[in-house]
Amino acid sequence: MKKIFIQIFAYISPVLTLAQIVSPDGGPVATFGGGTLTVSEVDPGPEIIDTWEPPVMEGDRSVIWIHGLGGHGDLSASDESNSWIQASSTSDINYQMESRRPDYSDVSLDAASTTLRTQLEDYDLSTDAFLIAHSQGGIVSRQFDKYIHDLGWERTFNGVVTFGTPHGGAMILNNRDLIVQWLDEACDDLGNGPWQETLDDSFFFSILNLFSGIENADDKVCALLIDEILPVMFNLDAYYAGVTDGYYVGSPELDELNAYTPDIPYVTFWGEETEPVSWNTMVHMLPGKSVNSEIYGAFGANNDPYLTEQATYMQNYYLAKYNEYKNNKVNWDEFWDLIIDFFEDDAAITDAEVAAAYRDGYDWFTQANSTWKVIIGATELVYGTNTSCLCVDVMEGYEVWYTEEDLMDFSCDEIEFYYEPFSECNEVVDVVLVDVIEKINDGVVLKESASSCPGKVSGKKMDGSNHFSMRNDLQTQIRLDELFGGFHGSYFEIAPR
Repeated sequence: MKKIFIQIFAYISPVLTLAQIVSPDGGPVATFGGGTLTVSEVDPGPEIIDTWEPPVMEGDRSVIWIHGLGGHGDLSASDESNSWIQASSTSDINYQMESRRPDYSDVSLDAASTTLRTQLEDYDLSTDAFLIAHSQGGIVSRQFDKYIHDLGWERTFNGVVTFGTPHGGAMILNNRDLIVQWLDEACDDLGNGPWQETLDDSFFFSILNLFSGIENADDKVCALLIDEILPVMFNLDAYYAGVTDGYYVGSPELDELNAYTPDIPYVTFWGEETEPVSWNTMVHMLPGKSVNSEIYGAFGANNDPYLTEQATYMQNYYLAKYNEYKNNKVNWDEFWDLIIDFFEDDAAITDAEVAAAYRDGYDWFTQANSTWKVIIGATELVYGTNTSCLCVDVMEGYEVWYTEEDLMDFSCDEIEFYYEPFSECNEVVDVVLVDVIEKINDGVVLKESASSCPGKVSGKKMDGSNHFSMRNDLQTQIRLDELFGGFHGSYFEIAPR
């Protein structure tokens, strides 16, 4: 899921060119400018040198760690971007095991399984090897296991452990349009306030506005980002047309996979992130905040409040700017009023317009977490219909409404015949929100999707873990110690060093 979050920050950062985030105590923390997010207080530290591998002792057990979507194994990364580097290397030190971290193709689920098979067959694995997979990696591992059964491939592992794998599908993949819409709104809502304020405070920009329509420039920038730049930068079509076709909710490939019952043990772990799940999850996409970063260390990527604090500060900042401009009485002094009025009565950006623009930004921050939960399927909005009868007097035009309760005794036609003979009556059907269902999630994948799969023999929740941190937080350590200690089945037990 990494690329989705990269898109979010690629959208948000350029539209705040004129804004600066500061820490709650007043010091500069992050500046948005020119499309680049610079986090001045986060030091990613020196590049991690690949010194992870402990000596392999005779009799060490093979454990294969499978990365998720957008992740990396040993062939493509040797530093902190290697998805399982902290957890696997620390486990090698503490337990009699040898870790392998393969890569795989993301062209399709079949291609991913095939390339994973090739790498595992090339490894010199112990006969009691098993897989530990994150997110999409669990789907690929299950498909690999299915092909071993269906196609007679060589069996190179005899157990599968999944972290945050969407066994029932990932709703975020069904909601691509909602993601683009949300980011489009972010570009407009967060950029309009600072942009309108610049026009409001500058006579030069206001005069230029008369001849060039510069006030629409922010719309053009957002359109350029959405239509031209991001599809090229992130190859969005390929992202959704590749291996992810195998596990969106309702995917035929996933339905077929879930119809297969394996004959080897499976263990599932799932995260239950705390609110606000959006910012608590996205923090690990910031520079220096990778879950494997040295600032966290082994199993140290626990709930990081940094982005939540900054989002709260920015929300309050937009609210303060809204109140500032809402309460202003005069926008232009009399001299500039005369000049602007000479060209066009409404040429100036009014304080009310600036206030409204900042209010849009405030509302975006206020609703961001709720919107994100709808996108990932964690908030399900249940709609129903409400039927009423509207009667309009044919002579006078006044309206009379009859409620759904009234329609329990009479139809709209009967109401017109018996009670409104001089009116034209018609049924009106409105779509109304009748319920909101909240679902436990890790910021990307729902508990109901990640917690169960065919062949499961054990599983456990990870309190406070999000979809990214679950690869290297305290809950990761606890669950791995339980796993290697035999708590989730004797097959996964590994002796300590």
